[in-house]
Amino acid sequence: EVRPAENTFAGFSPDGERIFYIDTTVYPPPFATDPPAGLFAFDIDSETTIPIASNSRFVNIPADGESAYLTSTEVLDDANEGELGVDNLYLCDGATIHFVAQLSPEDLNGFYGGTEFSLARWTEAVGPVQTVQVGAVRNPSRTTPDGSVLVFESHAALTGEETNGFSQVYRYDSVADSMDCVSCDPTGAPATSNSPLQITTLTVFNAPTNALNLVRNVTDDGESVFFQSEAPLVPRDVNGAIDVYEWNQGRVALISSGQSAS
Repeated sequence: EVRPAENTFAGFSPDGERIFYIDTTVYPPPFATDPPAGLFAFDIDSETTIPIASNSRFVNIPADGESAYLTSTEVLDDANEGELGVDNLYLCDGATIHFVAQLSPEDLNGFYGGTEFSLARWTEAVGPVQTVQVGAVRNPSRTTPDGSVLVFESHAALTGEETNGFSQVYRYDSVADSMDCVSCDPTGAPATSNSPLQITTLTVFNAPTNALNLVRNVTDDGESVFFQSEAPLVPRDVNGAIDVYEWNQGRVALISSGQSAS
């Protein structure tokens, strides 16, 4: 037994050496967001419980299990860059917590029948109850296997571009400590539409994939990011429809034609 009830499973490393959980019970989906709680890891070999943060929510746990992205309204980082009372995004890398960005309230309040995504639904994405409407797709973030790069959607203007309240795709590089807006118009023009990693519509009949079919939006080295947008981000995109793009080292290119009516 890793921990007695009450608690909720939050994932594990592929080698099985580390299990993650939160110290409260999250009701089975559908639900709005994970509640703020204590976040923990458990090391199998040493049978040691590792506290990660209190009053926080997991956003993404990279595949190697050595780090975790989380959000909290408390100041958790040693540099005190986070702000009390707002939704701060953090990276916990071992025993150190680093401030990443300040999120928008809309990024965390997604629920069935309302906002289509929330960065605070991690336990739904990895939990045992998986259906065509409940699964990994419901989490709008991706990481490289080592966690050095986080790709995520946010309504906040994190890099200075005018987003007009639309959600954009951002790429955080923890090694360079840099943030890029992957889906913002390269010309600097204001955003005109949301740019999701993939469609997460609840009605499966009008979505190309269901909640079980997760798109791998970032390459393992973190250099390329793939997303979709209705905004014309390059001159060749003239169809006024949703198109698929690739971002690589600051450059945006079309994958779909940008010409087809469909």
